[in-house]
Amino acid sequence: MIEYTQDVSLPAQRLMADTNAEPQDRLRMQADQLLTTAGSSTKAAGAELSSIQESIIAKTEAPGQAETARRLAEAWREQIENRIASGELSRQEVADTMKHAQRLISNDSKFLTRDQRGNVAAGILYHMGHGRIDQGMHATCNVTVLQNIAFMDKPSIAAEMITSAALEGKWTAPDGKVITIPEDSMTPGMEESVFPPVDGLRTHASQIFQVVALNDVGQREKEPKEFVQKPAGPASMFHTLASHLLPASEYWMPNGYEVWRDSSAKETAFMGLTGKQIQEESQRLFGDKYETISYRSPWESWKYPFSSKAEDYKLTKMVESEDGLRTTISDLDKSGKLPVVVAVDGDNVLLSSTGVIDNIIYGLRSSFRPLRTASEFIDSQLGIANHVVTVTKYDAASDRVFIENSWGKDQDGWMSVRDLWKAV
Repeated sequence: MIEYTQDVSLPAQRLMADTNAEPQDRLRMQADQLLTTAGSSTKAAGAELSSIQESIIAKTEAPGQAETARRLAEAWREQIENRIASGELSRQEVADTMKHAQRLISNDSKFLTRDQRGNVAAGILYHMGHGRIDQGMHATCNVTVLQNIAFMDKPSIAAEMITSAALEGKWTAPDGKVITIPEDSMTPGMEESVFPPVDGLRTHASQIFQVVALNDVGQREKEPKEFVQKPAGPASMFHTLASHLLPASEYWMPNGYEVWRDSSAKETAFMGLTGKQIQEESQRLFGDKYETISYRSPWESWKYPFSSKAEDYKLTKMVESEDGLRTTISDLDKSGKLPVVVAVDGDNVLLSSTGVIDNIIYGLRSSFRPLRTASEFIDSQLGIANHVVTVTKYDAASDRVFIENSWGKDQDGWMSVRDLWKAV
């Protein structure tokens, strides 16, 4: 069973130590006034967008924060309006999304404080304006790609999932199944408490979406299990670093912050999702509109004889060559089925060069964990995927695709189909 779970890029590891990021969460973007007039009509959406700036500024806690809030509010308004003007989003979709955010801050919750609900509501609008998502320091690329698609096309779907879970501790899926969310999984960690997020790290809104989506997967298994995202405090940062630096940590160091929990309360490390599981969740959320592209290396069953299964690729679009990848993406583009999720080797899909600190980290990893580093290198050479990205555009004239990678904005950009095939 090959699962897509690569959790931390080298740039993201560097961000863990970034203590200079301005604590924007102090602004406490409370949607008490941010969404006071939002309704379901398109006119209400337009009126609310124009009031965002004044709403946030009114909630700043110190005069010195007003200019920062003003810039942030103006950026939100412009970004959302630009997406409406370009046809990416309809005003009705914006209004529906705001309706859920308004519900979030208009009702009490035993799961989140007032300030936390304000940050989550602000995160929903932030993502609706940006249309891209980062996974942060978590092994959740597998559902981050689905959140990315949702905020690109139907942010109201994501907003409803986030809001229902935050208020009720459960979410009713489109097919009527009730998904119960472990209470401790919605408590924000250090990175989720900062808003707006540091590039490469995730928001509290993203945490909740990803927890809901993973529980929608786990609770449908033959032996149902909960996905638990335990509150990640300062110790979690050391845990993540140690898991990447200590010798043979994959064999003896437990993943204590992201786990599957079965009906007997037994916990096992979360190892990611298969392509089949990702596509099944995509179909539950979006119907048959979007696809997942995979390549099954002929060496996979040799290297992973006890876990590799053909069943894990069921429902995905299988490709066997560069031309096959090109044809598949071109056909999806012509039929209006982009974006598409693509399984890749994480190290081969990097778009920006790594810096000195990144190389030092990689060197330490190689020194302390030679077996795992060698294994990862072998996987990359054999075409065994460990990560997923989103292809959002295809330009036939230049034979390039636009990649959105959940490891930060500097990892988004155009890539040739040939280079993408090398990563696939």
